[in-house]
Amino acid sequence: MAAKNTIGSRIVIEGVKEYNESLKAIKAEQLELRSEMKLCTEQFKENANSTEALKEKYEILTKQYDVQNRKVEEQAKVLEAAERARTEARKGVETYNIALQNSKKELERLENSTDATSEAIEKQKEEVNKAAAQLQMAEKQYGKMDESVMKYQTALNTSEAELVSMQRELEKTREYMREASNSSDGCASSIDRYGKSVKEAKEETESFGKKAEQAMSSLAGAMAAAGIKEGVDEITDSLIECSEAAETYETAMAKIYTIADENKVARQDMAQQLKEQSVALVTSANDLAEASYNALSAGQDTADAVGFVADATKLAIGGYTEASTAVDILTTSMNAYNMEASESGKVADMLITTQ
Repeated sequence: MAAKNTIGSRIVIEGVKEYNESLKAIKAEQLELRSEMKLCTEQFKENANSTEALKEKYEILTKQYDVQNRKVEEQAKVLEAAERARTEARKGVETYNIALQNSKKELERLENSTDATSEAIEKQKEEVNKAAAQLQMAEKQYGKMDESVMKYQTALNTSEAELVSMQRELEKTREYMREASNSSDGCASSIDRYGKSVKEAKEETESFGKKAEQAMSSLAGAMAAAGIKEGVDEITDSLIECSEAAETYETAMAKIYTIADENKVARQDMAQQLKEQSVALVTSANDLAEASYNALSAGQDTADAVGFVADATKLAIGGYTEASTAVDILTTSMNAYNMEASESGKVADMLITTQ
């Protein structure tokens, strides 16, 4: 790829058409591979740490990495071409700036000369205006090239970050495969059957458990010191129930992120969004998490999942059983009319009205 430039002509970035076509094909491949990964996740959703599941996942991850690497290479090439075009545009600005300064000096000389005719002065003024217009055009072209460089650089940075993330996931999966092949039951020991890190789950649960225990001890001590004995056991039981609910919620989130795309919505962000919807809709966060998993399994995009589930829950509250069932009804209705996720609220309102 190279920048085409003739002084006074429009500067273009060579190879952009080919780049766009290549990127379109790559995106189609990535979409197909994501569907393969969803199928793999669904097939092994309760034995994600088995040798068979890990091998299948590793093969798909390898393909995804290769396609992403091709995307990075294409973006690097078009970025190079854009940078060359920007350099050419900068040269144009410098050239026309010099031409303008020279035209102005000549006009000044003529105006100060006793021999210059008015016709010659007017003609030189036209040259100054022409040079100024050419400089303005060159500066505009440079601005466009600079914007293009920034756009392609941002896209490349994002793709490279995704590639690093994929490399990390490949390495983790390779290690889990090694564990599984060396184990007596053919399963990796570092992850549970839902694919969640055992160490991470244990640390989260233990951390919450310690905090809950400390809170219960502190509260019981404070109440006893104040001479209040009644209610300590009831409050202690309530805190234990909260601890167990939190553990169940963490397990539900782990299940969601066996198929969710964390590049679109980080796990902690989705967990917070579901909690907020739980308060707003007066619905169990665990039920919303289960509904989110069903929505993702049905093909909803990770970025739209929480909003979609919120609309489905409103549908459930409006007369349709549980949130998970409402997700199925809403999905079926939207697929039948080939509607976008952004229209889920409208469809839910229609179903409530016509029930």
